[in-house]
Amino acid sequence: MGERKEMTRQINMSWNRFDNAARKLAKKIQNSKVKISSVYGNPRGGLILAVRLSHLLNVPLITETWKADVDTLFVDEIIDTGKQMKDFCENFKVATIWINPQASFIPDFYVLLKPHNSWIVFPWERK
Repeated sequence: MGERKEMTRQINMSWNRFDNAARKLAKKIQNSKVKISSVYGNPRGGLILAVRLSHLLNVPLITETWKADVDTLFVDEIIDTGKQMKDFCENFKVATIWINPQASFIPDFYVLLKPHNSWIVFPWERK
C-alpha cells in the first residue's frame, strides 16, 4: 500500500474572531498582573495583533526591538514550531492568539490551540 496523505484543514479566521481573540488575550494579560510597558509585534503577522493589544492594554507600540525593555510584551499571531520565538524571546513575556501544542516554545499568554494538520489563514492574508 502507498503512503496515506493526511489532509490539511484550512481555518479561515475572520476579523470578528480575530478581535474577540485579541480581547480575550488582553484580558488574560490584565488578569495576570504582569507589568507591560510596551508591545512589540513580529513585523509579518504579529504587528497587527500588537497594534490591537497596544490599544486594549493602553501601552505604547514599539517598532524597533532595540527599544524593548524587560517589560515589553512580544507578540506574534501564531506560534507553530516555536523555533523563532524560542531564541529571540527567552527574556521577554510573549503573547499569541494561536499555539501549536507541539511547539518547542510555549508563550506566556495564548487563547487558541491550533488543531493537528490545520493551516490558519488570518484575515489580512486573504486575497
